[in-house]
Amino acid sequence: MAFHRPHSLLFLQLLLVLLIYKSEASECHPPPGEHLIREICDDSQHVDLCVSSLKADPRASQVCINKMGPAVVSIVRNNATDTRSYVYLLLNQATNPAAKACLAACYKNYKFAVRDLRAAVKESKDYDRFGSVLSRLTLVRSNVTECEAGFRKGNAASPLTRRNRNVVQLAEVADVIISDLMV
Repeated sequence: MAFHRPHSLLFLQLLLVLLIYKSEASECHPPPGEHLIREICDDSQHVDLCVSSLKADPRASQVCINKMGPAVVSIVRNNATDTRSYVYLLLNQATNPAAKACLAACYKNYKFAVRDLRAAVKESKDYDRFGSVLSRLTLVRSNVTECEAGFRKGNAASPLTRRNRNVVQLAEVADVIISDLMV
């Protein structure tokens, strides 16, 4: 019996190592290569934007597939933050009262959008909070769409159309990816 004890101990240690390795491996699938990025983006209406955004962001292109949520929401947040800064710059340069009013409303919209995206990045790290992330992405799209609509209502030309469209489309891409990760 004493002869079997060292083997039993060795077996238990080996089993423990395998269990730890298996649990770590199940937590992190391999990082997405170009083929997997394309596969991830195929469900989106904006496949090219999705692929180019994920490939351009080193965090997203190197992250594990099941950790893609925070990476893709961060891409939207960074784009919205950049647009908010641009709106602020335009607001300070505007002389036309109608354009200035529209830009002030857009700045407020983007302030809310960025706030929601910051929270969504944190929540996207927790699978149980994905539903909240999707709700926040909907609010972001609504705020950005409202910004663009404000220019039409104010009879002013929007200098933000392309940027607003990009933020909305990136939020839609993030929505699709988060939804796919939920299944």
